[in-house]
Amino acid sequence: MRSLLLLFLCFIIRFSASSQDLSGEWEGEYTFFIQRTPIKLSISRNSDSSYTILSYTNHKTQEGKDSIDVCKVSYKKISNRSIQLEEYEYISGKKNLSAFQRMFLKIQEKRGTLKLVGRWENANQSSFGNGDIFFVKKK
Repeated sequence: MRSLLLLFLCFIIRFSASSQDLSGEWEGEYTFFIQRTPIKLSISRNSDSSYTILSYTNHKTQEGKDSIDVCKVSYKKISNRSIQLEEYEYISGKKNLSAFQRMFLKIQEKRGTLKLVGRWENANQSSFGNGDIFFVKKK
């Protein structure tokens, strides 16, 4: 009986971890060579359990002014603990179509903090770019 209860509890814990709700505000950064660039995600869960995601990337204009690119982002679940995000449409910003990112992220939870950690690559196959990326859930 005790082993059955233990098995049931393990199943419940595993099930709840695999159905993690990612909605909220996320802050992080990505690296390109030695440069670190801040990036944020705003993730909203829709009534059909899909996600609406926006990315906010800080950068400097050619004139040296601070600017933020805002993009729509698609979501694809790879496994219970892995997702793929891909920027696909500019809402505002520099509109550099060769700069969309494809992100391969692992979902991690440590000490009550939810993180997305992984790699990014340029979503446009004719352009070069890749590096590390991470996000920490803020809300």
